[in-house]
Order: sequence, then C-alpha cells, then structure tokens
Amino acid sequence: MIYLSADTHFSHPNIIKFCKRPFTTIHEMNKTLIQNWNRIVQPDDLVYFLGDLTIDKRKASHFLDQLNGKIIFIWGNHDKGRSIIENHPKIIETYDLLMRNIYGRSFTFCHFAMRVWDKSHFGKSIQLYGHSHGSLLPIGNQLDVGVDNAAKLLGEYRPFRLREVLEIIEGGENIGRE
Repeated sequence: MIYLSADTHFSHPNIIKFCKRPFTTIHEMNKTLIQNWNRIVQPDDLVYFLGDLTIDKRKASHFLDQLNGKIIFIWGNHDKGRSIIENHPKIIETYDLLMRNIYGRSFTFCHFAMRVWDKSHFGKSIQLYGHSHGSLLPIGNQLDVGVDNAAKLLGEYRPFRLREVLEIIEGGENIGRE
C-alpha cells in the first residue's frame, strides 16, 4: 500500500502547544505517533513523507529505525542533517520536490503548498504538501497530508492512505474505513 504523511516533528518541544496536540509530554507524543504509524503501515509499504520528521537531527535515525515502511523523503524546512536521513536504510529516495504518476494520476509532492503545479490546469493532477499543520485550506486538487490534518480529517495522528487522499479530494464518503 501507499501512505502519505508529514510534520511529525518528533521531539519538538513547542509543537504540542503550537499545534494544540493533545499530548502532555514529548515522550507521549513521540510514542503515539510511532504506534499510530506502525499500526497501519507495514514493513514493505511505501510512505511518501513530506518533511519535518524531527527538530533534532541527532535523533533522526532513532525515529526512522522505529517506523515501518520504505520511505520516499521530501525535505521540509526543519529537516537538518541530510546525510543522516539520506543514508538511512529505510529511505529509498530523497527530493526537494517530486512529480510522479501513480495509478494514472499526476502527483506533485512538496513540503509547501503551491498555488499552481504541473498539470494543475487539467484538473486531474494532485498536489500534496505539509508545513501548514492543517491550517491552510486547499486550492483545487491539493491536500495537507501532515499528521495534524490527519487528526482533523481522520480523527487520529497518523499517515493517510492514498485511497483516503483520493476520496477526500474527490469528495468521497468512506474516509477512515477500510
């Protein structure tokens, strides 16, 4: 399966307050995010991660070691220590911006939301982003796939399934169910 996520901000001391996350400690937040990720993502699944893994580059490997899946990593503004992330065995590719066809749809992956993107004028292309923590309304076929927006739309801090993203963008009704 294919999953999408962003903005975990592991070990970020201010993210709980900044995003009003319902955790009392960083340890509780880290543990919950990892458990939620691993509950749905299996070791051979593919995850597009759209940036801001952790505020502490020294802990990037520690968190990646605990996450299931093979990860395509899109750099965020808080992702420091590129060589640590690029050389981790779970990271299969890294990009600042990625355009890719998946199941006949054109996707643009970037940490930041865009007003226009490749093929956006055709109406079938999709732009996925993070960074805004669920505070930015999408324009057309785009969606914030960060954990804060997942909590808002799906009821928990976890990665989106690709199917869920398509249902949200296309106005589907089966969000959150297998």
